[in-house]
Parts: sequence; C-alpha cells; structure tokens
Amino acid sequence: MPETRTFWSALDAVVVINLDHRADRFAQIQSHLAGIVPPGKLHRLSAVRGVDLPGYGQGRFFARTKRPATWGGRAGCTLSHRNVMRLALEKGWQRTLVLEDDARFTVPLGTLPADELAAALGAFLLDPARAPGVCFLGFTEPRQPVAALGPLPGGRALYTLGGCHTTHAYVVDQAVCAPLLAQWPADDAGIWDWLACHNAIDVWYARHLGRFAAVTAVSPALVEQEDSFSDIVNRQTGGKVGAEGDLLLSMKREGLALALARLAAGLKLAACAPAWAFKAAVRRTFGF
Repeated sequence: MPETRTFWSALDAVVVINLDHRADRFAQIQSHLAGIVPPGKLHRLSAVRGVDLPGYGQGRFFARTKRPATWGGRAGCTLSHRNVMRLALEKGWQRTLVLEDDARFTVPLGTLPADELAAALGAFLLDPARAPGVCFLGFTEPRQPVAALGPLPGGRALYTLGGCHTTHAYVVDQAVCAPLLAQWPADDAGIWDWLACHNAIDVWYARHLGRFAAVTAVSPALVEQEDSFSDIVNRQTGGKVGAEGDLLLSMKREGLALALARLAAGLKLAACAPAWAFKAAVRRTFGF
C-alpha cells in the first residue's frame, strides 16, 4: 500500500495545545508521541490562559459565580482551539490533528504502510468523495443521529454522528476552519459573552458542529484523556475519558430509524433553543 494512504501522511500537522506553565505535560506527550507522529509534523501551540484574559473575574459576568477559574479555563480552552483553526489557515494545512496535552493514543498508530488501521484512516481522510468536516478520535456524550460508515481494522468502526463532547483529539479539515471561526469571538474580550450563550466549546460542538461540518468519529476511541490535574476544573480528574468501549454501536440507526433520529435531533434542537436563549440572557445580565 502506498505511503500516501497512511493516517500520518494524510495529515499536514499535529498540533498540541499546551499551557506555557505546564512544560511537564508537553514533555509527557512528546515522550508518548515519539515514534508515533512522524518527525516534523508535531507542533506546539501556546494555550490561552483564561485567568489572564481581559475581564476575567470582573464585571457582571463574574458577579455571582463561585467557580471563576472554571469559566476562565473554559474561555482559554475555547480560544486555544480557535487559535488552532487560525494557524491551520495561516499555514495552509489541509488536515490538522488537534490534540490537548493530556491526550494518549490507545493504539500506537505507526508510520509503516503495513499498519492496517493507519492505512484505513488515511484512505478515509484522503477520500475525495468525503465531505469536509471534523473526525473525532476520542469523545464522550455522543449525540444522535448516528450512522455507521464502515468497519476499521482492529475492531473499530467509523460513524457519522450529530455531535459529541470533549475536544482532546480530532482531525479538522481546512475547508471548515473559516466557517467555525466565524462562530467564535474574533476578539479575546468577547469570550465572556460567548460563554454566556454557549457554556463551553465542547457543548457548542455537541449542539451545533453538524451545521458547519460533517461530523465523524472512530469508535471505540483511538485517543483517550489521561488522568491528570486539570487546569480547567482545578483538581485531579478521575478515570480515563474515552476508554468506555464502542459508545456508538448501540446508537447506530439505518433506513427509516435513521431518518426518524435525524428528525428527532432537529426537533430537539429547536425545542431547546428558547431555553438556551433564556439562560444566555440571564447570564449576560447577572453573570455565570
């Protein structure tokens, strides 16, 4: 099989989001990725530190919250992923793997053409008939509708889905970077108003990503989150996120059931919109 069909050759870059003061975490993921990511494709992006953003801890947005650091973490996370999209457009990368610094591969995809799973994923990403989008290599809380795209070597499969939570590992196509950027604050100071409306980046992905990109996922997860100290919630996180098995197998639908799942998902989104708008208005007025 030609080398151009491997997973790593289908990617232009692997970007690790890492806070400047967490050099320990970048060293750990560098060690983990050594021998997995081809030399020259790994890039570090300095993460946005939410507590340093304009307006943090001040004004109406922070008037009543008892966990300002959590909202600061959510702000920094959102803006960091926004900055990855900006970097991908600036560099002209067609496909970028976005990793948070606690991401760990459950299967070490090698760079050899003989790696069947890497070859199958590479063929999927390079398929000219594939709609541009986002492919999650790890996720939680998947949303309907879910449909199977096909099996992968090693007992995994590819699915389409409505959305999901967690942002520790996903491939994004250049064609959807600009549409996604248009949905996020261009100015850092606007992040508090954005969070009042959308809560967190993974909540936004779960609710709205499918409007701007084809959403796919590998299940069981190919990448999980390591148990570590979280700068978002300011505590040690428990368990490994993304190690729960094939979350999508029991959710997949076909034919009429799939059509009904799509209809139900659309109706649910419409039904929830007024409540989300009301909650956003309350947060804008009285704070988080």
